[in-house]
Amino acid sequence: TTKPAENLTIVPSISVVVSRLGSRSWTTIETYSVTPQYRTLENDLVTSLTIGLARSQSTSSLQTNLNASYRITQSNTLTLSIRRTGFQGDPKLGSDYSEYVASLTMSQKL
Repeated sequence: TTKPAENLTIVPSISVVVSRLGSRSWTTIETYSVTPQYRTLENDLVTSLTIGLARSQSTSSLQTNLNASYRITQSNTLTLSIRRTGFQGDPKLGSDYSEYVASLTMSQKL
């Protein structure tokens, strides 16, 4: 984690998983991501943008996730989340797709 400014943090991440199931050949999954997070309005508004790439053999997935959380009261928070996932599979199989998901959530601490 790095903090280039008072209200800004950046979290980079790299992961490599090497696995083998039974007698199959070894498989490697590489995952890279970066998440900048910005806090403002006395930490009542927190925004973040995560960009992540996962690769394994002939497939890859790029995910972008935008989150904004606003603390309305001490116990109520409103969160907007928008995510896009793009998957690129084996060209021989034609398994490419894109997915978009948005959600609006109200949470309350009890």
